[in-house]
Amino acid sequence: MSDTQHVHVRPDRAGVYTPKSRTQAIDTCRVRFRANRGFLTSAPSLVLSLLAIFCLFLAPIVFIAIFIILLADFVSFFAYRLRTISTWERLPRLTAIAEWSGVSDAYAKSGIAEPTMTDFEEVSGLSGHATWRNDLRYEEIVHCYRGGTVLDFGAGDGRLLYRYKICSPVNYIAADVSRDLLIKCSQINPGVRTVLLSQDNEINLGSESVDFIACTEALEHVTKPAQIVREFSRVLRTGGRVVIQSPCATRLRNPNPFHLLQILFGYYYPKVLLPTVVHENTFLRNATYHWDFSRQDVALWMLGTQLHALHIAARTYRFNPKGGMLHRLCYKLFRLPVIRWLCVDLNIVLEKQ
Repeated sequence: MSDTQHVHVRPDRAGVYTPKSRTQAIDTCRVRFRANRGFLTSAPSLVLSLLAIFCLFLAPIVFIAIFIILLADFVSFFAYRLRTISTWERLPRLTAIAEWSGVSDAYAKSGIAEPTMTDFEEVSGLSGHATWRNDLRYEEIVHCYRGGTVLDFGAGDGRLLYRYKICSPVNYIAADVSRDLLIKCSQINPGVRTVLLSQDNEINLGSESVDFIACTEALEHVTKPAQIVREFSRVLRTGGRVVIQSPCATRLRNPNPFHLLQILFGYYYPKVLLPTVVHENTFLRNATYHWDFSRQDVALWMLGTQLHALHIAARTYRFNPKGGMLHRLCYKLFRLPVIRWLCVDLNIVLEKQ
């Protein structure tokens, strides 16, 4: 079945949750990746872009031909992405965290274990990547931790604790929408406290009750991110920090030079980037939120809170700062002020005043 056919498969009606098979989950990821390019894959697009620079003065006719091909590829990318996003937005979606209790029931009835981040990495093709990629992501969180009680928002099975040892179990609070994942978290990490998120704008903790909040690949899945950030401000003690890692709206989806121009304008006017708001869930036949965030979004979140930004920048974890010379060079290159905004993830560090 083609990618386009998969995009138009209707999920179950609202309120009915049917888990997908592994093959269906992989196909869903393929559709998602397909929406990031035109008719050219990354390698041909990059080669043509470099060839166009070489031919600009030496072979004008060839340059014009390449220009037309790249422009057609960008139009194809823009049209396909617009059509795919429009299709996702018409799908029945999970709009409240409370609905995820029904999801847990569906998995229990089907006899399938509720998926974790590790399962997502497997079906999306990320599990074959070197472990240092995940290590870099979580090391940035651990580096920001300065002691005290940790709230892991969207904790899943608690990998931040059992794999990356951010704190002792007694100082760790796991918050998630899935009761099954929280049970698994408690089994893996005896002594931790768990919080089941029952509403998408409330965290069932007292005001100023935690010292540090980690939110890795989770905020993009909530209905109203700004309300969650206000909750972060409420439960965080003065001087405490929040670390958020979520998709970046300005990330480079393909190397077409016209897409680079789109990102340049999108840095100031994010709507031209066609950012994702919802997409078809990887493991369920329902649509779920998956926001792409911009620096303008972060500024809006902080309005009316006691939070201020210590750090806002895009990051990529594809290059190992301790690897070979090429890895180290690319790692530094994608930390430069302009180029870093082409990276996949938006890393945000907020502090409560």
